[in-house]
Amino acid sequence: RVDAAAAAGALDLGRPVLTLCAAGVRSRRAAERLRARGVAARSLAGGMRAIGEEREGRDHGFPRARE
Repeated sequence: RVDAAAAAGALDLGRPVLTLCAAGVRSRRAAERLRARGVAARSLAGGMRAIGEEREGRDHGFPRARE
């Protein structure tokens, strides 16, 4: 488990952050915690699984980042 306060303190707050996990659930939660601390964070919807499906031709659009 990542400590959002520690992670936020280590980030360049002048740049957006994209969180990523296997299926998009944990990265969405992480992005929500980071945004609560003032970080411009987004999560890649569907995570690595969505990227794999895109590469295999099962999806016609690139996964979208969630706010």
